Amino acid sequence: MNYFDINHFYNYGFAFVKGFDKEIAQLSSIMKQTTWVSNPVDDRAYKIPDWLRDKLFDDPECEVNPPVEVESLLLQMMESSYFFNMTGNKTISLYDTYIYNGTRGQGWHWEGYEVPYTCPWFMMIYFNDDWKEDHAGQIEFGPITWDLDVNIYNYETACNYSFNSDVTPTHSIAPLAGTCLLATNQNPTILHRVLPSNPKYDRLALLAVFQVEV
Repeated sequence: MNYFDINHFYNYGFAFVKGFDKEIAQLSSIMKQTTWVSNPVDDRAYKIPDWLRDKLFDDPECEVNPPVEVESLLLQMMESSYFFNMTGNKTISLYDTYIYNGTRGQGWHWEGYEVPYTCPWFMMIYFNDDWKEDHAGQIEFGPITWDLDVNIYNYETACNYSFNSDVTPTHSIAPLAGTCLLATNQNPTILHRVLPSNPKYDRLALLAVFQVEV
């Protein structure tokens, strides 16, 4: 049975996703069989899959689709659950997926200035069996009060404001194996950030952004 605390989702910007142990175990197997290589493309992750590096070397701006089995499992999770009811039973597709190992971190931000309004959520899944506090790489959520002169939908101005804001985290989530959460892309008053992970240790993560048919 799927479980999702809708009150927590709207009050704090995210909620844990439970009830998909089988699908997450299959995704974990894929992640742990992946060959990880240094990331030459951007500053978000220490390592990326070898197949992703090869594609980005050929064309840094190319559209990168996840392996078919990964996309299938993510859509299966989304379409066979309570999330389907949240969309009014509209078609759900995968807008973007990022698979990576280790993170350099990211300051306080929200996703609404980067993705279309038709992408209401992002999902994070972690696959780290022996995570310890000194491995770091937590994702945190916290509230912000925006200056009304700031255009929250403009990437540059919103980033500059949120990155430099004094936000107090309400929740800090460790990237433990089996942890799966869904977070909102549509509430700019709740930000999230990612703490840098210790490069000595693996931090396997999958980020998926879903799009709902208009």
